[in-house]
Amino acid sequence: MSDLVGTFSPELWTCSSTKSLIVSIDDTNGCFKFNPIFTYPIFGDAEQIFGYKNLKIELKFDSINYLPFLEVKFDEKLNNKQIEDPVLKLKEFLPSSVIVQDENKWIHQSLKENELASKDNFIDNLLKELVKIHEYENNGKQYELFKGKLKNLRLLEFHKRIQIFVLLFIEAGSYIDENDDNWDYYFLFERQSSQLNKLVGFCTAYSYWKYPGFKEYDNLSESQLLENKFYKRIKISQFLILPPYQNQRHGFKLYNSLFDYWFKDEFIQEITIEDPSERFDDLRDKCDLIRLSSTKINLISSKNLNFAKINSSNWLADKQRENKMEKRQFLRCIEMGLVYWKQRLHLSERELRLFVKRRLYEKNKDALDSLEDPSERKNLLEIAYERVKKDYERLLEGLELENNKRSIDES
Repeated sequence: MSDLVGTFSPELWTCSSTKSLIVSIDDTNGCFKFNPIFTYPIFGDAEQIFGYKNLKIELKFDSINYLPFLEVKFDEKLNNKQIEDPVLKLKEFLPSSVIVQDENKWIHQSLKENELASKDNFIDNLLKELVKIHEYENNGKQYELFKGKLKNLRLLEFHKRIQIFVLLFIEAGSYIDENDDNWDYYFLFERQSSQLNKLVGFCTAYSYWKYPGFKEYDNLSESQLLENKFYKRIKISQFLILPPYQNQRHGFKLYNSLFDYWFKDEFIQEITIEDPSERFDDLRDKCDLIRLSSTKINLISSKNLNFAKINSSNWLADKQRENKMEKRQFLRCIEMGLVYWKQRLHLSERELRLFVKRRLYEKNKDALDSLEDPSERKNLLEIAYERVKKDYERLLEGLELENNKRSIDES
């Protein structure tokens, strides 16, 4: 027994859950396979599975209805009751409709749900419960954006089928409360000539009531209150373009389409993002800059970006509200505009530095004020400024803001 224990090598029985899990989106022409970026929400922070040799977990989705199929294969498994079953673990995060180990059953059910002109056609029935809010063309193909609420049963089932992508591809992603009616769901589909639309990506957004002040609130009519026609701020929570459609500008298209849709809603006063990743921050920054510099808005331009004007807190507050942006993001866009137009505006390095440092100081006021040594406070602000400016220069590289005639939809 001691010899057996001595020769036992745990690393031989330990697999990376991220490498072992293979996700695929399948259609009649083949499949698109990829590994997830994250698996810690399912298998723990270490992202490891113990007790198997050559473990392979296949999680397949039909490219139309996203019915999931789960299959697990391995060469050997330790004979220990405490060994975790990856099937049971994954089923905790998948809908009850998931089909396990029986691929023929999954194929049969998928074909049934995709049958054209059938009462069981999943996507046709789903689209009847959604409202189309936008469409666009990209590389000769047509795409449509739909909005819906989870109170619709078909939409709720579709949501349960695709929500695991949030855990696998969005850092710190989590499932939303399906019973909270403040959630809105947005689906981006590629329109197919066969009418079997394919999901490109999706977004969830939460609406918060925004108290406008007692005077404006008292002026709201009874019908407005009953229809929830009151001021609100909307927050993007989950935003994902599926792997087969990434790096094709769909992220830009989806973000701009959503912003344009919300911008037209007179009751939405502010559009925000919940804990954006660095990659999403970059996308938002570029989209916001292009929009604010477009001929339609023409705020960030060499003619309108007046340094004396932007030093007015009233002007900044008015323009921030007018463009329905949160304060920090709006100021960052102004700062990036100053970096971009610095020479044309005849802006000195000192003026730029002081403007940016003012925001950085306000953001970190409590921590900075707690420092006894003023020189340390000054040094930390200088380091923060240089880091921010360098990041702005990275974002602005290759970005064209002059004579920007592109509309929000075209950017």
